[in-house]
Amino acid sequence: MYGSDEPNARVVVQCPGSMATGSLNADLPVLCAKLKELNIKGVSVSMAGYGNTSWRSDFRLCDYAVDVEAVLKAEGLTGPLMAEGVSYGAGLAAAVAHRFGERCTHLHVRASRIPASEPHDACARVSHHVATRRR
Repeated sequence: MYGSDEPNARVVVQCPGSMATGSLNADLPVLCAKLKELNIKGVSVSMAGYGNTSWRSDFRLCDYAVDVEAVLKAEGLTGPLMAEGVSYGAGLAAAVAHRFGERCTHLHVRASRIPASEPHDACARVSHHVATRRR
């Protein structure tokens, strides 16, 4: 968690790209200061096998959204959220938007990377749908 500490802060789930961990954004002082100024709490969860997490050979994009849901619940963050992802994190952000449905008010993806191994998976297809629906 980084950015605002206020209980009424908006929440943004920032999904790391490949080779990055959830702690990356928390180590960026300019980002943290801007989020605090805007009253936004940043949440970033490492993918399975990154940072201090355990590797799962059967990991799918949808699994990341389940992990995010567990973290948000443990932190008592039950309100609306925004999802943002860069590179591989774009697919993770789409999975988060899909899992949280209308609770996810915004989806921002950059340099989207959806694995070809999951072309028919709902999480892989949702990126375009959610982006179009949110315009």
